[in-house]
Amino acid sequence: SVSMSMSRAAASEAASKASAASKSRGGVSSRSSKSMSRAAADAAAKRGGLVLSLAKKKVSFCVNNVTGFLQAVSSMSDGALVALHGEFVTLSLAAFSANKGVSETFSGDRFVASFNATKACGTHRTACVAAAHQFQHDLRTAYGEKYAAH
Repeated sequence: SVSMSMSRAAASEAASKASAASKSRGGVSSRSSKSMSRAAADAAAKRGGLVLSLAKKKVSFCVNNVTGFLQAVSSMSDGALVALHGEFVTLSLAAFSANKGVSETFSGDRFVASFNATKACGTHRTACVAAAHQFQHDLRTAYGEKYAAH
């Protein structure tokens, strides 16, 4: 799992820049606080204020690479390549969403999902591993040993 955070100084500087930028675009003020309650943030937003808040939390990322894909595409037609990649995308999305993950990106044979970043997942570590295993299992079920996730 990966812990992401921003220092208070960096958050304060970002809030100051956002305030200056929003004022120059029409006078919308921004408001920043070390610990603003949800009610105070909602009230500020209703008054037209820009509310910046950062929360530190633990997240997990699942990165799957498909072995054998790059070797196979060198001899495939464009249509076959698109179809195969589409099947890989479908399998990865199914594995990630079934385990409360959010697909972040995919490129070639690499598929990345986050757990507990944009969508709450209290058991993010376990869910991340379960998604990786499910993707690997689904690839083997569909293609045998030709392709494997690692």
